[in-house]
Amino acid sequence: MKRRSLFDNNMVVGLISVVLGFLLWAVVSASANSQGNGFATTTQVLHNIPVVVLTSPQMMATSQSPVRVNLSVSGGIFNVASVQADATNIRAVANATTMGPGTHQVPIIVENAPTNAVSFVPETPYAEVRIQARVASPFHLKVTVSGKPAVGLRLGQPIASVKSVVVSGPDSLVHKVAAVDAKVDVTGSTDSVTRMVPTLPVDSAGKVVQGVFCNPETVTLSVPILSPVHQVELVPNVVGEPGAKWSVAKVTVQPASISVVGEPNLKLPEFLTLPAVSVAGMKHSRTFIIAVPPPFSGAKLSSPFAQVKVELAAKAATLMGGIPIQIVGDLNGYQYTIKGSPFVRVTVTGVKSRLASFQNQDITAYVDVSGVKAGKPVEVPITVTVPNFLIAAKVTPVRVAVEATKSAG
Repeated sequence: MKRRSLFDNNMVVGLISVVLGFLLWAVVSASANSQGNGFATTTQVLHNIPVVVLTSPQMMATSQSPVRVNLSVSGGIFNVASVQADATNIRAVANATTMGPGTHQVPIIVENAPTNAVSFVPETPYAEVRIQARVASPFHLKVTVSGKPAVGLRLGQPIASVKSVVVSGPDSLVHKVAAVDAKVDVTGSTDSVTRMVPTLPVDSAGKVVQGVFCNPETVTLSVPILSPVHQVELVPNVVGEPGAKWSVAKVTVQPASISVVGEPNLKLPEFLTLPAVSVAGMKHSRTFIIAVPPPFSGAKLSSPFAQVKVELAAKAATLMGGIPIQIVGDLNGYQYTIKGSPFVRVTVTGVKSRLASFQNQDITAYVDVSGVKAGKPVEVPITVTVPNFLIAAKVTPVRVAVEATKSAG
């Protein structure tokens, strides 16, 4: 018996024809709706694409809305898929380069698309952009050092890689900047500190002003960590009088000053008086070697000894008259009157060259009336002072009567 083929059945052949016709219609319809690539179109969404605002160099955007936008991507299936696979460089741009200060509605366009065979539609077609004029202002860099180095060390003068910083940004914000600060912490440091730190635009309250830019954005700060060194001048202390025919002409100290290391927080005087050198009865110039007393326990001196050179010269004398007697002391509501002449005569001895320029105003004569009360006049000794290395050899008179009376009122 002959076996019949499926295709010998007219009903089956007819059904196959209908199916093939439907498939042919579907292909033709898809081709008519495609963009030339023979496949159906589709739409996908790229989410959170940053919106970049462009302005002219003289302007800048201070605010914008939106900051990110969703993009609808439409096109052939393969082209849309290729965009999704390589969306790294796509950006949404609001081009405001021709716009001046104010608030503007700027169209959002798409740049850097990987293919032109698709269309991009931003979810928000416009960005609201506020624009202000860009200004720049120079500021002297302020260096702030915080913390303390290791115990026994001190800070040197900080050194910055730049002295000034230019702050730029919107005019309204740049005017809030009071200073540009660079901060470095040296807490516990034993060696000099060198660090790269940001430059901070701050207002009058010390708060960072946001929305402005510093040029440069960072600086290098170097803070020396030093041993505590104090510079102290040495002062000679000469007492006594040389032999009868001699006077002190000159006194010098070597070294004139010394460095004292230690106790970084200790305040030392600028001068250190040396132990006394007696010239009593001396007839020749002489150099003394004096131990310098440490100003505090544990101090390290750059020189533990000092040379005090005392030079003598022949003694001369001069008589100075008409020196006014001053009244000093606790007046206690009294008025004091000198009975008799209110002047003294003083014989001053010393080196001739020093006496040559000596004048009356270089002498002070005074009486201390602190213990004088109202009543009869009281004789009070006269004290006379003269400059170093001169001597008030004779004072006439040596005492003067002073009378105290109650002050009126």
